Amino acid sequence: MQTIEQRVLKVISRETDCRIQQAHIKPEHELLHDLNLDSLDCTCLMMKLEEEFVISLVSNKFAELKTVEHVIDHIVNVCTVNNISRKAGAA
Repeated sequence: MQTIEQRVLKVISRETDCRIQQAHIKPEHELLHDLNLDSLDCTCLMMKLEEEFVISLVSNKFAELKTVEHVIDHIVNVCTVNNISRKAGAA
């Protein structure tokens, strides 16, 4: 089973067209500067995360997230509020 963090990193790696391998993505990486994601990339990332976790994210709030750690924390919070398991397949 994968943790939320692992799943977020996997989605980010896919959204960067695997330019950055999952193992090289660090929590302190900034979406814009370190991962070179523009606003359209961030919107696509948000939609892929919604699909991965079967959640709804608020685009204005997501746009405020600057680092990978912020994204992970936000997904954990949304999953907690919606009572979604922290691990894939644990229902």
